[in-house]
Amino acid sequence: DDTTLQHAGWGVGASAGFLPVVPADSAMYVIFTSGSTGVPKGVVCSHANFVSGAIPRAEAVGYGETSRVFEFASYAFDVSIDCMLCTLMQGGTVCVPSEAGRVDNLGAAILASGANMAHMTPSVARVLEDPETVMRSLDVLGLGGEAVSAGDAAAWSRLTKVVIAYGPSECTVGCTINHEVCADNTTIGKGTGAVTWIVHPDDHNRLMPVGSVGELLIEGPVVGLGYLGQPDKTAEVFVRDPIWLRQGHTGSKGRRGLLYK
Repeated sequence: DDTTLQHAGWGVGASAGFLPVVPADSAMYVIFTSGSTGVPKGVVCSHANFVSGAIPRAEAVGYGETSRVFEFASYAFDVSIDCMLCTLMQGGTVCVPSEAGRVDNLGAAILASGANMAHMTPSVARVLEDPETVMRSLDVLGLGGEAVSAGDAAAWSRLTKVVIAYGPSECTVGCTINHEVCADNTTIGKGTGAVTWIVHPDDHNRLMPVGSVGELLIEGPVVGLGYLGQPDKTAEVFVRDPIWLRQGHTGSKGRRGLLYK
């Protein structure tokens, strides 16, 4: 109502019905890391961070006007943000199950919702009730959070399009996508909305040779603003451009350009 609009500072009258202009670099959301490497940290991501990744990610995964995306992920995980916003940005429909349906009989809940896209971990996909029927009902099965075995990739890709996504919370949901999943390709794919580099685990200023094992460095507008209230940790993790990036690198290109994690 008018009172609520005035309290929010949006005003009424001629401008009623129009949302305020929000700067692209302003914070859009804060999501907490899993805490697997210590105490969970709040990651601040801007509107520009999210949108710059969401647009190419939606194309790579297959979001569209006819998408009916099952909202399975906990709201504590940033995958839920994509399930909502990537879907709505493309004009699709978000299918929100009851908590009982989500927990007690996931397969039946997916079928009852009429969803044609769902995202989950491989562990969850393995315990779906009547998995063949459920997967055949989907246009896209998005997997993440765990490695995908060659056996699962082979079995599931015969039933539906399987997509593997990877991305730390610091890089707005997902920054690599593999949309050509099969038994011979269970990698995390290629950079999507981002550029990916492999560097020495102890020194990000050392770019690793092709085929070497190293640490994944992510470059681009999908990289978030930093950790909430933790400037020192932000400076440690959100590094400045490495020397080789500023000076240019003339090394050979990757043989396949795929990332293994």
